[in-house]
Amino acid sequence: MIGFIVPARNEEENIKEVINSIVSTGVKVDDIFVINNASSDNTARIAVSSGAKVFECKKRGYQATLNEGLKTLISMNYSKFCIIDGDNEIKSDSLKSALSASEDFNFIIGKRPYVKRFGEKIVNYFISRRYGVDDLMCGLKLGDLKYYNPNNRLEYGIDLFDLKKIKEDKILNIDIRLNSRNDTRLGNVFKVNTLMLILLVRYFFSL
Repeated sequence: MIGFIVPARNEEENIKEVINSIVSTGVKVDDIFVINNASSDNTARIAVSSGAKVFECKKRGYQATLNEGLKTLISMNYSKFCIIDGDNEIKSDSLKSALSASEDFNFIIGKRPYVKRFGEKIVNYFISRRYGVDDLMCGLKLGDLKYYNPNNRLEYGIDLFDLKKIKEDKILNIDIRLNSRNDTRLGNVFKVNTLMLILLVRYFFSL
């Protein structure tokens, strides 16, 4: 059984469309969990009115939000997770393709047609060569909950999953289509790129 995690912070303009997009693939709305990351707008209210379950994550940050979502799925006895970001960047046909392959693969991750941030490209290069996961920070991931690493400490999802276990199983890097989005949710580009490189070094030294 797959539980769907939608991490969202101030996504009142997108959250309804994201939920409807997931439902359009045949997913029951009862299996959609919006993890509201201390939003100051109407994200939570709109998500509830759209039929999704909403859980609050008061600690700010993408990693903290995903942790809250994954722990919630585990507590509710789901066997698989699907993460799809709340910014409506992932097109619904890409999610549908991932769901269609979920019976044949243990871990499925989207592969974006382009990655803007230099730091992210470097992270992807090393993670892909070592573990076969091509686009680690893509906003579409689907897999077995056994891969969740509850002891993760790094940001941007770098150590959110046990990549060693994933490497030993069936991985699918699936090409996805994106809706256009002009902004970035990560902040100053130079700082983000620098932090990603630091986190990559910390990750490999922690192995």
